[in-house]
Amino acid sequence: MSEQKAKIGGIGDRVKDEVTGFEGIATHKTVWANRCVRYAVEPPVETDKNVLPDIQTFDEDRLLLVESGVVTPTEPKSLTFNHGDHVQDSVTTFEGIITAITTALDGQHRGLIEAPKKKKDEKVPEAHWVDEVRIVMVKSGAIDFPLNPKTPGGGDRFDPPT
Repeated sequence: MSEQKAKIGGIGDRVKDEVTGFEGIATHKTVWANRCVRYAVEPPVETDKNVLPDIQTFDEDRLLLVESGVVTPTEPKSLTFNHGDHVQDSVTTFEGIITAITTALDGQHRGLIEAPKKKKDEKVPEAHWVDEVRIVMVKSGAIDFPLNPKTPGGGDRFDPPT
């Protein structure tokens, strides 16, 4: 298998980070409201130790395609929420704005909910990743994120748990 300086096809591809050499299968794709696309890469088990190494995340543009379609992902369902929607977690009632969306190998979606500050001098509130099945719409399009593909961005928070 030789690496190609080509954009990866997506979840299920074997990829390699061109900086670190870290290699594995892309198992999650996260699209941030500011246009950054990151993939979670899961490496193979260390056979001599029978230990699973940690999953790492990388910007899409750093990944080299090693082999396409190694694992066939489940077709993702249609999203019930988008970047900028005001939503609530039906379990915890945590409420805020969707600022990132992750799709996993199994086709499931997860949204990053960020709560707005209540007071000017308050520290930035925590953000929480929530499974789509728990997300309830409060107001669609509460914030208009200009998703301009010509302007690169970067993830501004932690990547989702895998």
